[in-house]
Amino acid sequence: NAQLREDANVCNNFHLDVSVENVQLNPKQAKGAKGALKLKICTRYLGEVDSTMTIIDVSMLTGFLPDAEDLNKLSEGVDRYIAKYEMDNNMAQKGTVIIYLDKVSHSEDECLQFKILKHFEVGFIQPGSVKVYNYYNLDEKCIKFYHPDKGTGLLNKICHG
Repeated sequence: NAQLREDANVCNNFHLDVSVENVQLNPKQAKGAKGALKLKICTRYLGEVDSTMTIIDVSMLTGFLPDAEDLNKLSEGVDRYIAKYEMDNNMAQKGTVIIYLDKVSHSEDECLQFKILKHFEVGFIQPGSVKVYNYYNLDEKCIKFYHPDKGTGLLNKICHG
């Protein structure tokens, strides 16, 4: 059994905040979803200048998939926040979204948010993760876990020894 430790949130040259909150879906938005959360990701590069070509790799919570409509809005138009994205919606595995950013500021947080839709009920929702890293230097990365009921996504300790 894999266990998440408190030091599992590893960061090197990136600051990363990840939060989730419940959102209401109107019937038109639902697309068969049983519920939705808003996933908010904020990151900042901790180097002297902006980070170029940065990747955000998001693994979904068990039973959830990203809302492609929200991701399309982030990647299109004059005010686009992301260069592009790729989705792997294989429900047998954990779905993932790879988000490509042309740069990440070193002076202020860059934030993006999108809905994740609950497509089936599960008894135990496993935490999701968000990893931000520099495409040209894989050592520059930050990983955070998230969960709708446990903010950091870390598992509760059952016993202390």
